[in-house]
Amino acid sequence: MKKKSVRITQIFNKICVIVLILLGIITNISCGGLEIVTLPIIKQIIDGFTYFIDNTKPEVISFNPENNSDNVNPSLSEISILFSEPMQEGCWSISKCDDNIPNITGYPQFSSDRKEYAVNVHLNPNTTYKLCINTAKSSNCKFKDDSGNILNQVDWCFKTSGFDNISTYDENLTNNSILSEVKKEVLTDKNRLIYKCKDAAKLILEKGYENAKEIIVDHNGKYFTNDSYVFILSLDGMMKAHPVEPNLNNKQILNVRDKNGKRFLYDLVQIAIKEGSGWVKYSWPRMGEKKLSKKETFIYRVPNTNYAVCSGMYTD
Repeated sequence: MKKKSVRITQIFNKICVIVLILLGIITNISCGGLEIVTLPIIKQIIDGFTYFIDNTKPEVISFNPENNSDNVNPSLSEISILFSEPMQEGCWSISKCDDNIPNITGYPQFSSDRKEYAVNVHLNPNTTYKLCINTAKSSNCKFKDDSGNILNQVDWCFKTSGFDNISTYDENLTNNSILSEVKKEVLTDKNRLIYKCKDAAKLILEKGYENAKEIIVDHNGKYFTNDSYVFILSLDGMMKAHPVEPNLNNKQILNVRDKNGKRFLYDLVQIAIKEGSGWVKYSWPRMGEKKLSKKETFIYRVPNTNYAVCSGMYTD
């Protein structure tokens, strides 16, 4: 509806300009009657009309999630803006208006017609985000159309739902699969881990910890791949279930460090307690190797429980 209203407004404005131009022609009346409109006058009319069209500022048609929405699914992995006109590639400006801004997990991209701008993100539950589009304070290249007309500043605000709303976390999560194969192809590696952890958390809530644990650590199951697996921690710092190093199960792991001395498991637990979910970077050897590799692990607190599920990926 908003898209139609914007288009109607633009058409109405252009009609008004045409009417004004015609009124200007009518004033070219000599005492003997109407003069014949000459080619130079026609050219002036066309130039004036073209100037008006070329200098119409682009507008935001819609946001996803909608502006001022207050129950956004925190598992939403992409946010986007739809514009009234094609925008120039490589020109964009989004900044935070307050302390919270979504964690960017992928490079921003325009659609093929350059009217939609989208970026992959990680959202935290129960968090209010306020973004400034084309803020006047920004010195970066701003959103602008092919004619160089710059979009006016627009504020974009939305709030995610909390942990108690697990039933609405993701419509793509089902009892039998994490995502459809088609959806997997377009997800980033980080988003695959996020969905995997949330699916494991949902399994714990549905089947109970003991039953879900056996499924999660199964080497032939969907949570275990060549370089990635899900393990379970408790918020008091105990390793509850690890598919690769079962000798750690039911042991306190807060003081485990990588070769650089980083207490990465402690950091993961703190993120789960304070923020609900997040990422930690550290160094760790791949399965079956001694050489250190760079690794990032995502932790997700299972709502209303003392458990958190984790999954990591190597980045080198």
